Amino acid sequence: MFALPEEDQLDRYAAGHLSHVTGEPQLVLLSLTDPGWPDGTSASGGRTWVWRRYDELRALLQSAERGVRTRNATPPTPSSPGAG
Repeated sequence: MFALPEEDQLDRYAAGHLSHVTGEPQLVLLSLTDPGWPDGTSASGGRTWVWRRYDELRALLQSAERGVRTRNATPPTPSSPGAG
């Protein structure tokens, strides 16, 4: 059985793996199950976690892919970096 992480688990992760990260990154809990956080966010260990569903990730990746394909399909102009 899979279980959602508990807040102390998120705290340990933020304090350990993310201790070297500066600024205020948005941490994402990617899960099939809604963790029940108000507004889909949780402040834990001085960091803010945001819950996202896999279908949201898929939509974001597909959007990014379309942008890359569009950019790659446009030939560079003479003033563009990398133009011959």
